[in-house]
Amino acid sequence: EAVGAAIERAVSCGLVDDRRYADVLVRSRLSQGRGRSGIAAELAGLGIDPGEVESFAEAGTDEGGEIERALAVLDRKPPRARNRRDAAFRRLVQKGFGSGIASSAARLWCERNLDGADGAEG
Repeated sequence: EAVGAAIERAVSCGLVDDRRYADVLVRSRLSQGRGRSGIAAELAGLGIDPGEVESFAEAGTDEGGEIERALAVLDRKPPRARNRRDAAFRRLVQKGFGSGIASSAARLWCERNLDGADGAEG
């Protein structure tokens, strides 16, 4: 009874707010370099509709923005494997980017880094 009353009080005061939590979660994941697909899956796993989260909508659905975020992930920590393109693709998929975005970003990143200036072999 006391727990229920405390929860009701916290919700009514705005201390517990699922939308605010989801918004902070999305912003956090985006700043960590996570892709929209992975974020959407995480939200869905928590029972939250991604379409109802303002920051998820603000992140946009444009492919260009998602590719730029994926490229930033690869620039921050370049793959060191012999086959850098495959390694880049795998890293991006693990970070929650869809396969189409991961493939495009891996190709672009490898084209931009042909000179080996990042210290990776391949």
